[in-house]
Amino acid sequence: MNIDELLLVAKYGNDASAREAAGMKAVEICTTAGWYEGLIEMSKDNELPEKVREAAKMKAVEIYTAEGKYDDLIEMSKNNKLPEKVREAAGMKVIELYAAGSWYKGLIEMSKDNELPEKVREAAKNNIEAAAMKAIEIYTTKGEYDNLIRISENNELPEKVREAAKNNIEAAAMKAIEIYTTEGEYWGLIEMSKDNELSEKVREAAGMKTVEIRTAEGKYDNLIRISENNELPEKVREAAKNNIEAAAMKAIEIYTTKGEYDNLIEMSKDNELLDKVREAAKNALQKIVEQLAEADGLKRANPLQGDGLSVEPTREFLKGKEDKDKEPQKPPLKNTK
Repeated sequence: MNIDELLLVAKYGNDASAREAAGMKAVEICTTAGWYEGLIEMSKDNELPEKVREAAKMKAVEIYTAEGKYDDLIEMSKNNKLPEKVREAAGMKVIELYAAGSWYKGLIEMSKDNELPEKVREAAKNNIEAAAMKAIEIYTTKGEYDNLIRISENNELPEKVREAAKNNIEAAAMKAIEIYTTEGEYWGLIEMSKDNELSEKVREAAGMKTVEIRTAEGKYDNLIRISENNELPEKVREAAKNNIEAAAMKAIEIYTTKGEYDNLIEMSKDNELLDKVREAAKNALQKIVEQLAEADGLKRANPLQGDGLSVEPTREFLKGKEDKDKEPQKPPLKNTK
């Protein structure tokens, strides 16, 4: 029999045991197919045996749980047309999932929702602390210090939880510095260094790491901006200022290696840089010019002559000159007078 035929027997059969058997078979088919809408419909159908309706409801809870349909489970738990047992089962399953996933915010919401059974609200309230403490552990390990700041300021959480979050902010922030550095997310380091909700120690560590990396990369322009940013700790600004020259020299080295003469031209004209740096950029640029000239057959001449460059005479030119030299010379005109 198909599901429609099974439901027909379950509703209108004369034999009670046959009705239950047909109904339970229909529940099994819906469960296997993941057809929770069908199970919900069966759970509401008063023409079905009570045992069948109860089984359909509980199976719907199982499917919602397996598929992570937390909102549907909460709606079931709020539905006062369902038996208290089913409503409680749906709500308790959500609490179990939220607690396991350290979703303390969801538990806070459930504990305040008067549409939920009292047993469910009480259970949610009792699980908030454990879920929040687990969240603190996860956030600390992942370097999510901003989430810890939010927990420490959340007055809906127990004082014990807020204090634990506050005590872990620095450790999480140091982990964040490590992660940002590894992933090359230097904007994150700068944002941390500007964040006055963090300790001075953390802010300086984030900023100094940025200065260190940008110096090694030759990003002297970034260091100039850092040195002028008053949102950053003084120690960081001073370090950036002191490293501009070293970063600029590194940039010259990189630009020279890559033949990026346009950047060297720009540096040689940048009045924000020291004379020493601008001169070094000019010298590096001159080397590139000489290399290009040599590669193109151009040769440095006596700097006192012309522009200091001359063109090597070609073989064809020399051969023509030699041939011309070999041509017979016309005799000088004689005075016929």
